[in-house]
Amino acid sequence: MRHRTILCSTAALAVAAGLAVGVPAPATAAVDQAPTAEGATWLVSQLTDDLVFNPNFGGFVDFGLSIDVGLALDAVDRAPAQVAETSDALAAQIDGYITGEAFGDAGSTYANSVAKALTFAQAAGDDPRSYGGVDLVSRLEGRVATTGDGAGRISDVSTFGDNANIIGQSFAARGLDAAGSTLTEPVTDYLLASQCSAGFFTLALSAPGAAPACPAGAGPSTDVTALAALNLLSQVDDTDVDAVVDEAAAWLVSTQNADGSFGSDAMIATANANSTGLAGWLLGEVGGVTNQAAAEKAAVWLRSHQVVNAASCTPYAAADEGAIAYDDAALASVAGSPITVEAQDQFRRATAQALPALRSAPDGVTSEITSRQGFVRAGSVQRVDVAASPGDLVCIAGPGVEKSTRVDADGEVTFSVRLPSGTATRAYRVSDGDEALGTSRFRALGAKRLKVTAPTAVASGRKVVLTATGLAPGEKATFKVDGRKRGTDVAGSQGRATLTVRVTGPVGRTPVVVTGAFADIRKGATAFRLTR
Repeated sequence: MRHRTILCSTAALAVAAGLAVGVPAPATAAVDQAPTAEGATWLVSQLTDDLVFNPNFGGFVDFGLSIDVGLALDAVDRAPAQVAETSDALAAQIDGYITGEAFGDAGSTYANSVAKALTFAQAAGDDPRSYGGVDLVSRLEGRVATTGDGAGRISDVSTFGDNANIIGQSFAARGLDAAGSTLTEPVTDYLLASQCSAGFFTLALSAPGAAPACPAGAGPSTDVTALAALNLLSQVDDTDVDAVVDEAAAWLVSTQNADGSFGSDAMIATANANSTGLAGWLLGEVGGVTNQAAAEKAAVWLRSHQVVNAASCTPYAAADEGAIAYDDAALASVAGSPITVEAQDQFRRATAQALPALRSAPDGVTSEITSRQGFVRAGSVQRVDVAASPGDLVCIAGPGVEKSTRVDADGEVTFSVRLPSGTATRAYRVSDGDEALGTSRFRALGAKRLKVTAPTAVASGRKVVLTATGLAPGEKATFKVDGRKRGTDVAGSQGRATLTVRVTGPVGRTPVVVTGAFADIRKGATAFRLTR
């Protein structure tokens, strides 16, 4: 399998704190750039003094989530100045992130956090050997075992024990590789040996000093599998690494839901944006028809959970546009009301983790609006078929109607509109968040008594000119004389239709009935006397 070359570094993030990796955008044709642009704008708006402040639990600066945001912006190539500023802000407080000194964990070093900070510094273009006065490369190397069966494993120094895991291990492999460290190979080999035979990874590392292995009885994790493989992409020139990445991607494809979403693990099996984002991100990177198709499906599901408004249809608060909801319930919770302070953290994590996967969001090849041609009944229900970008929010607005819905995975959506009463051309404008896609017009005809005129008397065998007025221009009129259809005419610009016929039959009153496009509601009648 061929993989794109990864040119920038990634960062290790704890599962509970959200996950993001800085990688180049996939080279996919017909990609809609709007979802990533909107998501990036919203993420930038969530920063306070260039970092994420979480007001919950008494309020605190969330360094890990701040890096998630920075890496997501870097991955989609948005707001590079903001990425640099976030890195500067983190560097100024780096000890508070990679150690527990501030809360009494004296002499501590947290390997996962060091690996995460290392790869973020690299992605931001900063010197990781002098990052806020700390040499992150040496600090991480100092947490790698170099002897015994557990050689290559990272670990913490902490009074709380060792909390290093596969995520930190994978980011350590990535960061040390980018730094040219001699410990890259043992750290990477330890990670490769931790893959389970089915292709997935679990969160736990083998115990310190023990040989690396898939933990006995451990269940698979979508998030960990995707992250581990993403962090290995810079080393896929190595055939062993390449095989591990391919196996991870194949396992992910096998677990994808029919709608494109992914669950996390046995504890969180329901579809969610965090897991779908990471899996879609990886699948969009590794190449191959099957993987790309799966990445596109994941992106469509994510886009359908993005907070966006369209034209006059504004179901969401304007300040929330671009955010990605964790799941169906989270999206429903912000319809008609802003994201609450309590929910802000979940939306931030979901958006940072899912944003890069939206680079596979397909664009509508063509935006088409189709509807019934010709005349339709006033008051009837009509359908408007729309072709647009899958997962996008599309709005229809017109007389008596203003509503929105999501485009399905095939790039199609159908609106039903009830036309007002009365004769008129009714126009319904269809728009997405960026532009008007088109206008559907219905030539609606209401009830109308037509005026029909004829001579008072006509001799049998002679021609008679019959006229109907009150028709709509272009409406077909059907003429019946003495109960028999005698012909049709199309009304001109003045709404007039005429028919010349030769009449024969018994002497006496001869009825004339003219009907328009809808015979039961648009008709008129008269009569003439037939003579010898």
